[in-house]
Amino acid sequence: MPPPDHLTHPTLGRPGPTLFPWLARPEGLMIIKGRRDNFCDLFTSLRFTIKFLSPIMATMSDRFDEVVAIMARLRGDGGCPWDRKQTRESLKSYLIEEAYEVLETIDAQDDRKLKEELGDVLLQILFHAEIGRERKTFTIEDVLQTLAEKLIRRHPHVFSESPSDPITAAEVIHRWEEIKQHEKAQQ
Repeated sequence: MPPPDHLTHPTLGRPGPTLFPWLARPEGLMIIKGRRDNFCDLFTSLRFTIKFLSPIMATMSDRFDEVVAIMARLRGDGGCPWDRKQTRESLKSYLIEEAYEVLETIDAQDDRKLKEELGDVLLQILFHAEIGRERKTFTIEDVLQTLAEKLIRRHPHVFSESPSDPITAAEVIHRWEEIKQHEKAQQ
């Protein structure tokens, strides 16, 4: 029996050590449990149950879901009039302002304040994702999926089946730019 559709990535395919080599590593992100059917390929024939290794991940997911729901309520019927009237265009200055506040806080080396300012930047991302959901153009899940795919694509030295020889930070930047240019050329 193949894994359920929600475990099959639309771009990357089905989970497994050939697709996601870090799943087979002890420091991997997930434990995959299940039973094997008909001696088929282990990762396509398991009945999957995914558990995060860290309880922090579950807590983070719960909190993230909570703020996404709060944003939807703020913009929904009976929500906040100010939040409901915002558009992508009206939010542009707030995104810039919040980004500058993050930079100022980094310069001040104030970790307590940085936590708050990063939350304000995240609020702007959630605002735009909620507007996308309302317009039926994209959701926060789409934003996260796109980011995950980009990080994997642009870090082949970490995520490929045959990791390359150790490389320097400068080589990583060079490869990132090469991959980015290739992606732009294909669009």
